[in-house]
Parts: sequence; structure tokens; C-alpha cells
Amino acid sequence: SMDLFIVRLGPVVGKSVSSNPMRPDRKFSAIVSALSLNETVSFDEGDGRQFVSADDAAKLFEALLTYKGSDKTFLCVSNELTTWESIARQAKIILNSTSPIAIRPQTKEWRPHRFSVEKLERSFGFQFDSSQGIRDTILDV
Repeated sequence: SMDLFIVRLGPVVGKSVSSNPMRPDRKFSAIVSALSLNETVSFDEGDGRQFVSADDAAKLFEALLTYKGSDKTFLCVSNELTTWESIARQAKIILNSTSPIAIRPQTKEWRPHRFSVEKLERSFGFQFDSSQGIRDTILDV
């Protein structure tokens, strides 16, 4: 019998291939567009995502082909939450932009939510890092 798994991917980042272009979060193109025009970009403090690179998602799907464990559902995201501010700062360097980056402070009660990646580590030994995928996405939009 065939095992069935549920995989919930975080927002996927990485290089596009001509036959299957990536469709990253619209914020990537908005950031790159504004920075290219040297316009101010602004974000809420701490706002970000736990992305997953397309390469890492493929690693999980490949590992599931031979997986014999009891877990049937997996959240496929990187270990770290990456803020939109940090993405904009990286893009600013790549694009050699002079845009100001403005951060709107959060209220004291607000904390960014971070999904647990414990099951990926326990079941497969994976600790995903989306930083290269984020860089590729910035260069690709």
C-alpha cells in the first residue's frame, strides 16, 4: 500500500527555471521595484516569514519516498524567521540602492510567530536555511 503524507510548504523562494517560473510573494517585487527607484520602503518591525527554498522542499519530498516513520504531516519551512526588513537591506546592497528603509514599531504585546521545525529535525535530520533561496529570489524578480 502507498503511504500518504501531508506537506505544508512555507512561502517558497529560489531560482526560477524557464519551464516553471517561481511566483514569490509580491512583496519581493515591490521591494526590488521601490529600491530600484530609490524610494523609501517601510515595514512593521519584526514582520517576516519562515520561507523554504525550492531545493529544500525537493529534499523533503525525496526523503518521503523512503520514509517509514509514523508522522504523516510535515511543515516544510526554514529554521529561522526572515524579516522583510532584512530582505530589503540585502536587496538594497545587491541593487546598490540609496533608498531609506523605515521601520514601524510594534506594540509591546506583539511577537512574531515562529513555527516549530522539530518534526523535520526528528524525522529526517533536516534544518532548512532559506537564505540562498531568498538571495536568488531577489536577483530573479
